[in-house]
Amino acid sequence: MAEQTPYDESFYRARKDGSYRSAELTIPKLFNYVPKPKSVVDVGCGLGTWLAVFKQHGAEVVGVDGSYVRKDMLYIDAKEFVEADLEHESIASGEERFDLAVSLEVAEHLSAERAPSFIHDLTMLSDMVFFSAAVPLQGGTNHINEQWQSYWANLFAAENYVCLDCIRPQIWGEAEIKTEYKQNILLYVKEAALSNYPRLLEYYLARCHDPQQIDMIHPNNWVGVVQYLHEMMRKGMAT
Repeated sequence: MAEQTPYDESFYRARKDGSYRSAELTIPKLFNYVPKPKSVVDVGCGLGTWLAVFKQHGAEVVGVDGSYVRKDMLYIDAKEFVEADLEHESIASGEERFDLAVSLEVAEHLSAERAPSFIHDLTMLSDMVFFSAAVPLQGGTNHINEQWQSYWANLFAAENYVCLDCIRPQIWGEAEIKTEYKQNILLYVKEAALSNYPRLLEYYLARCHDPQQIDMIHPNNWVGVVQYLHEMMRKGMAT
């Protein structure tokens, strides 16, 4: 009997085009601050939409996700995909490191108990982590640990990684980028490695972020939640 999973074909079909277009528009913004990475790992890569765009910019890529991912729908080569149980398996040995680690809208699908070790795994993969995770009431399939951005920033800080909110200001008003990315994407960099990236170091010194000040809701998300609550209230009053 096939393993039951909430991440079925319909889950990925509903997201793939918007995710790919978001990657096309967002990734070049990263290059305003850092050189194009030569190697990228995406933990919780789904169909590999973001990795496909990094490949277009010259990177060698590795995607990591569960066995439930439809291999026939991948945007990357099957040989670039590694199966792993993200909830129960460490995905970093410390032996292989990449120029960039990516994990976008994944951590909320893992338990709160897994959160600290998951962030540790990401930091073992790279000095630079491109990260986003769903905030409270964002909603989504199997979201079991929705947290404010500062929650994750504090976990990264425990690994001596600093938060740079340099991407969101560049994409906040982009209509074609999915709201969750515009709202949640942050860049985390190992503090000792900041000097390797002069533009990032300049940005960091000019805008050291209080973790609490990175907690944000995009207007699109706020309106969506309010509309949903109003609809639930209307249905409740009608019954």
